[in-house]
Amino acid sequence: AQTWGTAYKLPEDKREQIIEYLEVREKQYDVREVLPLFTELSQGEAVAPAVEDALVYIATEESANYLGVATIDDLAMYDNHL
Repeated sequence: AQTWGTAYKLPEDKREQIIEYLEVREKQYDVREVLPLFTELSQGEAVAPAVEDALVYIATEESANYLGVATIDDLAMYDNHL
């Protein structure tokens, strides 16, 4: 599966504080996963991950935060308004 979104690198000295904040802010999402993050494709296939252990909060269709199927442009517009 291919998913588009926004990724942030956390400063090591503030990582714990930021994660604590995110755990409260993102609690309305249905799934919390640690996944590899790929930034490059070669002939439509992912190459080596840029990050091995990206923390991801996921909204499913049952969530009030689920945006549904969206184009990359739609997601970019949404991210720009956060």
